[in-house]
Amino acid sequence: MTANFRFREKHFRRQWGSLAWLIGLAALVGCNIGASPSASVDGAVTLNGKPIPDGSIVLVNDQGSIATAALQPDGSYSLKCPPGKYLVAVTPPPEPDPLAPKNVGPAPKRIDIPRSYLDVGTSGLIAEVKEGGNSFDFDLDSKFKGR
Repeated sequence: MTANFRFREKHFRRQWGSLAWLIGLAALVGCNIGASPSASVDGAVTLNGKPIPDGSIVLVNDQGSIATAALQPDGSYSLKCPPGKYLVAVTPPPEPDPLAPKNVGPAPKRIDIPRSYLDVGTSGLIAEVKEGGNSFDFDLDSKFKGR
């Protein structure tokens, strides 16, 4: 019984040690990203002219840098990223966990984003981000089939 407890304790410490190391590495990488030229990007995402109130916007450049922002209830977003040309995707919020406690009140209305917009390779959305402030509004079309 004691040996099993020691094994679990050692395993637990190893997991938390690894997690602490990864968090430190992420903080270090995050600090280095901030040292490069930065641009701020804001705008709104709509579907057939109506705001997409939940989900994310994802920007990916040709070096593999990824910038994301949560969509606000009015469809707006705001993020920071290095300048460059970005392919853009819009993703819905994750499906609710069926085992999670139910919230009081009505569930937020989900908007079905066409599948083509979920991938930067098929969305056809591009943002040319310049140093400083940038604004990009994306009006998605529910009939769009991708490029």
